[in-house]
Amino acid sequence: MGLFYRRIETGNEITIIYKYNVHFWVAFVVLILLGGFVNLLFYFVAAVAVIVYMIDLMKPSGEIKKAMKKGAVQMSGSKYSFSNPTKIVIKKN
Repeated sequence: MGLFYRRIETGNEITIIYKYNVHFWVAFVVLILLGGFVNLLFYFVAAVAVIVYMIDLMKPSGEIKKAMKKGAVQMSGSKYSFSNPTKIVIKKN
């Protein structure tokens, strides 16, 4: 289980929900804007946060790409919504 997604596996499908996607990017923009006014520490924290975010999403992204080649992916939700996050369902064969 990652920091920025939740993976639920059942007998016939895998569900991946990106739970903090919007929260992360709003916080990132705030850190960048504050960094210009306060000091370079905010830029460093923002850079580390993006690296952690990208590393954390590598596993589900690879799994989704493999399933997309098979045509077994169903997506719903919005990446810009706090109440309706992106949900990806991968059907098992």
